[in-house]
Amino acid sequence: MKLYIDGKKQGTELACAGGTYGRLNSGTLTIGRNFNSSQIWYKGFMDDVRIYKTALSISEIKQNYIAGLDSLFENGAISKEEYNKRLLNLAKND
Repeated sequence: MKLYIDGKKQGTELACAGGTYGRLNSGTLTIGRNFNSSQIWYKGFMDDVRIYKTALSISEIKQNYIAGLDSLFENGAISKEEYNKRLLNLAKND
């Protein structure tokens, strides 16, 4: 499984119980907790979590991230300066 935060791929691949592909046959999908039930839940906030049937290309991930930034800016949730800063940061990581 690959993890992207703010449109940037994180350095390591993640593993999940049962592998990283196939069907979820054993019940409910849980996000924010280790598959070992003795582990504590993630302490913090997550937003805009998405799960896709197929892997997205890096280009598709960036397009989704930019669309999200556009929405945040248009709704006044981030300033023009923050918007530009995030776009510049994304471009630097190409």
